[in-house]
Amino acid sequence: VLLAWGCSKESPTVSPPVAEFTYRVTDPGRPPARVVFTDASTNAVNRFWFFFPGANSTETNPVVDFRASGTFRVRLTVSNDGGEDT
Repeated sequence: VLLAWGCSKESPTVSPPVAEFTYRVTDPGRPPARVVFTDASTNAVNRFWFFFPGANSTETNPVVDFRASGTFRVRLTVSNDGGEDT
């Protein structure tokens, strides 16, 4: 018979992620412009990209065609068991 007191199994501490990305326009000029986004986040397990005004992706490195000229907002939210970052 084995009896143990004071033993506990602690979950390992998970460092929270830090969201970061780069992008590259592969077809500059007239629309549509094809843009390759690269996730450069640290400690990310899950990711959610939001491309304003309404497209989204959960891919690690999505490719997006922007069909109009202009400035577009892009948001990357990453998460893991330690939290999330945008």
